[in-house]
Amino acid sequence: MAARFDGQLPFLLKVLAAAQPLSLQAHPSLSQARAGFARENAAGLPPDAPTRCYRDANHKPELICALTTFHALCGFRPVRESLRLLTGLGVDVTGLERDGLATWFRAVMTERRSLTRVVEVPGFERECALARRLVEAWPGDPGVLGALLLNYVVLQPGEALFLSAGNLHAYVEGTGVELMANSDNVLRGGLTPKHVDVAELLSVLDFTDAAPTVLRGDYATPVEDFRLTRLTLGAPQQLPARAQILLVTEGEAQLGDLTLKQGESVFLGADEQRTLSGHGVVFCASAGLSP
Repeated sequence: MAARFDGQLPFLLKVLAAAQPLSLQAHPSLSQARAGFARENAAGLPPDAPTRCYRDANHKPELICALTTFHALCGFRPVRESLRLLTGLGVDVTGLERDGLATWFRAVMTERRSLTRVVEVPGFERECALARRLVEAWPGDPGVLGALLLNYVVLQPGEALFLSAGNLHAYVEGTGVELMANSDNVLRGGLTPKHVDVAELLSVLDFTDAAPTVLRGDYATPVEDFRLTRLTLGAPQQLPARAQILLVTEGEAQLGDLTLKQGESVFLGADEQRTLSGHGVVFCASAGLSP
């Protein structure tokens, strides 16, 4: 892992707790991040400039695994369903039908179109409830309409979503374990007081419109940067020898003479072979490379 990632830990682990909808955002691919970082460096933008889109040269795929019931917006919903919702809300969808999703979304963002009132649309009760919250919190923000184009997903504890480059998303409410590549590159689309670069966001978005895949039990991802494993403790088991972070989310775990209680975590180096036992649930975060 040290050789593959130039001596850097390739992943970041956090527990994310959303009490209200977080910003609408997407992350770049590796090639987009490298080009964007070099471009902003050449332009003389300081590393901590609030107008920076690229704070490093890495991509930022991520995985969110629910600890509680977790509400998220993830990827563009099939257009035919968005047409039903937006028509019911009284939004002019002529351009969406005529020009397609990418062109219509670009117009929404660049012309700063938004929603001012919300009525109930049968079959979209959750989306309408969310729209009312967003209209009240972010009046005039085009991110409100952007959010209504996305799949509304409710994860139960243990279920997860993988978000690849270009996936427009927002976490709405709930607590989960989030694991991502080691990067701070975020391109925002609204619902935030932070910098929004519409042109750069549009350049990285994936406009594929389809229902997302919910991962259950196996959190395999197509990236080398990270791997998440959820262990239910019981009989003692030998941990593979790799650099990893363990996080106890239920019960108590025993690592030799070290006891980890709920909410505690530990970093293990690749030279530390440990036997894990106890009762509860432990999340293991490591690189996605084979041990």
